[in-house]
Amino acid sequence: MQKYFINNRYGLKIAIVVDRPWFPRGTALIMHGLDSEKEQKQVAMCAAVFRSYRYIAVRFDATHSFGESGGDFKKATVDTYSEDLEDVLAWLHIQPWFMRPLILAGHSLGASCATMYAERNPDHIAALMPMSPAVSGSLLLDAVEKRYPDEVKRWRETGEVVLGESVPLFIRICLPDDVASFLAYDLIPKAPQLSMPSLFIVGESDWLTPPSGTQTLFEGASGRKEIHVISGAPHSLSQEVHLNEAEKIMSEWIKTLQ
Repeated sequence: MQKYFINNRYGLKIAIVVDRPWFPRGTALIMHGLDSEKEQKQVAMCAAVFRSYRYIAVRFDATHSFGESGGDFKKATVDTYSEDLEDVLAWLHIQPWFMRPLILAGHSLGASCATMYAERNPDHIAALMPMSPAVSGSLLLDAVEKRYPDEVKRWRETGEVVLGESVPLFIRICLPDDVASFLAYDLIPKAPQLSMPSLFIVGESDWLTPPSGTQTLFEGASGRKEIHVISGAPHSLSQEVHLNEAEKIMSEWIKTLQ
C-alpha cells in the first residue's frame, strides 16, 4: 500500500492511498461520502474486495473533509467533491501503473459524484458501484425535512439554524449554508447515460437516501444492472452484519465483470 499527496486545482492537498495487487486486472477508485474520509468502513471494505479480485484499489480524502486532505469542512459542497474526483482521476490516468478497465465506486455523496462522472463520461468508465447514493438535492432536502420538520421549517422561515446534536453534522454545518449547491444536482435526468454494468446498493432503513430514490436511478440506467436493498441497514451500512452482506453482493457482482 502506498500513500501519495497531490494538489487539487485550488492548491489544496489531497491524500490518496493506493493498494496494488500482483498482476492487476484493472483499477477501482472508491470515494467516501460527506462528513467522512477514506478510512470509512464502507470505503475500506470496498477497497479490500476489489483488491482481492486483483484490481488496483484507490481511495482518497476529499478536501473539506475529515481525513488528511486540506480545506475546511464548512466549505464542502457537491462541487468541491466532484472537482476533487476529477482531479484525482486526472492524476490517476498519468500514473505508470494505472490500468484499465476503470471502475468507479462510492458511498453517499461519493456515490453521487461517481455516478455524475459516469453519466458525463460513460465511455471512460467500465463499471459503476454506487452505495446509498444521494440521487438529487431536492430528494435529500425532502428527506431531511421529513426527519426534522420543525428544525427545517424554522430554518426556511427565519434562516436561523438551531439543530440539535441528534441531527447529522453535515446537515447542521453544510446544508443550511449551501443549500443551493445541494439543490442544483440531480442524477435522474441523465441516468440513461449509465450504459456500463452497474451495481446499486442501499439500506432498507436508510432515511437520508431511501431505497425509493436509488430504485428510480436504477430504473433509469440503460446498462446491465443490479440493485440490492440490504435488510435493516441504515444509510451508513457500517454495521458488521451489513458490511458482510454488502461484501458478498460486491464479490458476486465483480465476478460477472471478469
